[in-house]
Amino acid sequence: MLVDNYQPNYYRAGVITNISTIAAVNFDNLNNFVFNVNYEALENLFEVRYYKDSIDESNLIATDTIAIEEKDFYQVPTFGDIVRLNKYRPEGYKTDFVYPETKVSLARVMDNAPYNILYVPIAETE
Repeated sequence: MLVDNYQPNYYRAGVITNISTIAAVNFDNLNNFVFNVNYEALENLFEVRYYKDSIDESNLIATDTIAIEEKDFYQVPTFGDIVRLNKYRPEGYKTDFVYPETKVSLARVMDNAPYNILYVPIAETE
């Protein structure tokens, strides 16, 4: 829908709140109407920081803010389904990140946030 072209990051899809007053809108008089659109903020945001070589601000590659909802856990996801662990992985590097809980749930993901993903060099085989 056109209103979602203006949807801010980390907000739900827009809802026109004055729909009853715009029932007479047509193509010819469209410019005479003001549409009130409400974007509801997502409440479950967490941060993921990606580092190269060591967890130090000077080695920070990127930071992502990820929005999640309860419905994201209906299919029992892995942590890798929620966070793209290799999103910023430099060539020749790997991550040994292990999610600290046995079960992935909304509450556990939020309780353990923020997350630091560390990329370390892949050892060369001799």
